[in-house]
Amino acid sequence: MPRVATGGPVRVNGVNYPVVGRIAMDQMVIDLGNAVTDEAGWLGAEAVMFGDGADGGPTADDWAAAAGTNNYEIVTRVSPRVPRIYINETPGRMPGERASIDKTPLSEALWERTVKVATAERTHALGSALAGSLSPVTCWS
Repeated sequence: MPRVATGGPVRVNGVNYPVVGRIAMDQMVIDLGNAVTDEAGWLGAEAVMFGDGADGGPTADDWAAAAGTNNYEIVTRVSPRVPRIYINETPGRMPGERASIDKTPLSEALWERTVKVATAERTHALGSALAGSLSPVTCWS
């Protein structure tokens, strides 16, 4: 997330909370307010940065508004260190294009991909496709 995205939403235990302070490298602080009375149920809880928003959770558009940018910059700037989980999709596929299936075993898979896009419209289409296929991932156990 961009460092300037202070106030961006993070969903924890079904509730959206704001980021406070600057985002630094891979870390941020969210303000849980008075929600935490003890650590039970909070340690190891899933934190959702963005998804499709169907459950009221944050979207790439919410983060874009907080950072003063656009949604496709948000989804294309996710660090290669963040694990990707593809559900019913083949990585690297553009909308409307046929995809080839990579049969590399998961343990040997390369998680870094470079996609060259020729136009702003294709960049927007890629960002929209990525945003629509992201799912929440637990970042720690």
